[in-house]
Amino acid sequence: MRFCFLNGVRRMEVIGLKKTDVDFFTRQFTVTGKGGRSRTIPMSDETFALLWRLKDDPTEYVFTYIAARTDKRKGVVKGQRYALTDAGFRLAQRRAIKNAGVTNFRPHDTRHTAATRVLRKSNLRVVQNLLGHADVTTTTKYAHAMAEDIRAALNAASPVKIPLRGGQTMLSC
Repeated sequence: MRFCFLNGVRRMEVIGLKKTDVDFFTRQFTVTGKGGRSRTIPMSDETFALLWRLKDDPTEYVFTYIAARTDKRKGVVKGQRYALTDAGFRLAQRRAIKNAGVTNFRPHDTRHTAATRVLRKSNLRVVQNLLGHADVTTTTKYAHAMAEDIRAALNAASPVKIPLRGGQTMLSC
């Protein structure tokens, strides 16, 4: 969930992320999204730290789980590490949402949250690239401007007081 909130990635992009998709040297990772389209996302410091902690797990996938019990039908042995599955991811999401006491939350909201946070520090084109949207119109549905964002922008754009001789000030336009 944390990885989703940090990077705005889709569920299937998380599940399909392999260690070969992560480049610690260039600090970026590549996900494959809808329609088989790939995009490369630069790692924030927090994403780097999160992925670095997972790098030594003995599987080809980044996100894994340790089997709690043996299931011969699935070929799963208790105590062994396996790639995270769609069902496992959904279950972990439901549990995390419930444990956090959050209501009215959809798993896809992590993309909206990431988009809004990035928009606060950059612009719509940056968010478009992060989310992998071909059309910026789609991106506008994800990045939400809150009242505090508008207030902060207005304060940043407000006239500046310029000190003058004699202790007076003048407003710049």
